[in-house]
Amino acid sequence: MATDTAESRARQASGARPARPVERRASTYPLQGREVFWLAATLALAAALRLMLAARGWPYSNSDEANTGLMGIDITWHGALPAFTYGIHHVGALDAYLQVPFFLALGPTNFAMHVTTGVLMLLFLLVFYQFVRLVYSPLVASVTTLLLALGPYQALFYGLRAGHYAQDMLLLGALLLWFTVLRLRRPAQVWACWALDLGIGLVAGLALWGTILMLPFVLAAGLALGVEAAHSWWIKTSQRQAWNLCGQAAAAVGAALLGMLPLIISIITTHGALFTEARLASQGTMPAGPLGGLAALGQQFAGTLLIGLPLMLGSETACAHCALWPYPGSNLTFAQALPAALTGALFSLLALICWGLAAVPLLRSASYTFRQARRGPEAQQLFGYARYRARTWGRAMLVIGGGLTILLYLSTRSSYETPDTSIRYISSIYLCAPLVIDPLCRGARRLWRWMQMHLHPFAIVRPQFSAVLASGLLLAIFAVNIGGVAQAWQESSNTQHYGVPAGTRDTQLLAFLETHHATRFYTTWWVCYRLMFDAQEQVNCAVVDNNNAFAPGFNPHAAYAATATAAPHPAYVFDLTTTEAAKSVPQQVASRIAARDPRFLGYTSTTINGYLVFYYAGSGT
Repeated sequence: MATDTAESRARQASGARPARPVERRASTYPLQGREVFWLAATLALAAALRLMLAARGWPYSNSDEANTGLMGIDITWHGALPAFTYGIHHVGALDAYLQVPFFLALGPTNFAMHVTTGVLMLLFLLVFYQFVRLVYSPLVASVTTLLLALGPYQALFYGLRAGHYAQDMLLLGALLLWFTVLRLRRPAQVWACWALDLGIGLVAGLALWGTILMLPFVLAAGLALGVEAAHSWWIKTSQRQAWNLCGQAAAAVGAALLGMLPLIISIITTHGALFTEARLASQGTMPAGPLGGLAALGQQFAGTLLIGLPLMLGSETACAHCALWPYPGSNLTFAQALPAALTGALFSLLALICWGLAAVPLLRSASYTFRQARRGPEAQQLFGYARYRARTWGRAMLVIGGGLTILLYLSTRSSYETPDTSIRYISSIYLCAPLVIDPLCRGARRLWRWMQMHLHPFAIVRPQFSAVLASGLLLAIFAVNIGGVAQAWQESSNTQHYGVPAGTRDTQLLAFLETHHATRFYTTWWVCYRLMFDAQEQVNCAVVDNNNAFAPGFNPHAAYAATATAAPHPAYVFDLTTTEAAKSVPQQVASRIAARDPRFLGYTSTTINGYLVFYYAGSGT
């Protein structure tokens, strides 16, 4: 108390404006009592939900996910040590390495992959709770954790699906934010400072190795630490403390370089090819003409704010029958597009308003800090407590990281051309959930207090409209997330597509291929690696072009394709239930068989659960 009084007097003497008393909401004490019970119950709910969905084979495994599973098999049993995902040299192989202990315990199945991702999501919820508790309050942390435990739908979907690095982004992002806030609180122990600096650097490096999409939050954390380091350097005159700051900064940078060592090696050995690969992956077809750039920017704005961001927040649950709009080649009428546009706009508007409510006070605080800095070190030393500044920076990192994430996504053509699948690139937006939850919780809290004080049949005082609105929106968000759980559960009841280790269609097809010695075959991308993983590499396939059955397609791992092409009589498999391959592609194979092409003598065809299979039945056929 003596220190507080001395600082207050010093502020008054210098004419400095006191900081807002947000520290009263801080949670500096350890978890205990009802808070521990609530957190444990929330994590148990999240674990049970994800375990039940994983046991039902949800989400449906595709070749992107199977690619990670095949890497896990190769690491576990074949001694492979990949640094990046097969065929994608700007996405780290961290997911595949994390699968290894679960594959050893549960076998290489979809269930094991989804248990791995489920565990990572539970760790994210636990770490994120600690961060939000420090930066906001236990109430906001509890509500945020419960909402993310339930959904929304896309959070469940990408949170369980392997190979799309959503879990890495969320867990590493939460660790980075938490460690940074702890460091900014200036621990008294020197060893704690060094440990946090090393932890921040290592997590940042691993995050960038996993995906360069984590760059916005790494930059936000780096800005917070850099500004506070400059502030500490400015107000301290001790040479020993100055050298300590230099040493800690060097340790953080060294740990970051160690974490991203595979990325650095790849950049050097490929002469920066991964940047070109990442850029090409985000490019698409640009509108022609002198105004093509403006038209593209408008399309990307619309794709981000009317489809991408709303989908991540649960708009498909609120408007289950809404079509995607805007979308390339869409021929929706105005009446069909209007519900989708209005629903998306409402979700994005809520997010942007809450982002603004968090950003404006931070800008004011930054302006005031800058004015204080101009007065010299003495005035700087008087400004705020370390814990208050840490909490301010914690919120600032969410505002900066979330804003940069959306801007980065908006700048790519994927936001318009593939808005239903490219939204996985902004999975880190869930780190910004407290920006939405905090103002809604404050409104709901005001309404609760009013109800306690004025809830009487003859009460004249009316509650504030903003409090009622905030409470309604908070309940609506809970309803949307619960609806996402119901949607996922309903989808998982389709055993044709969902199941463990595979759906009925794939199981029957694999049994047929094995019976007819057709385990080496050509097919399309979305079929190939999925079947290989379902069969635990007992089958091998090569990917063909979607428009030419005899031209190679995207084959991430050359060894798999080589095994299939080396077979004397490889089969051809096409999924007729999708539009992945052009209709002419199966006909090209059928024409060769009908023309008695020497390469296809003895081939016949059959259909199995929507799969068209051309296979060698013997020279006498």
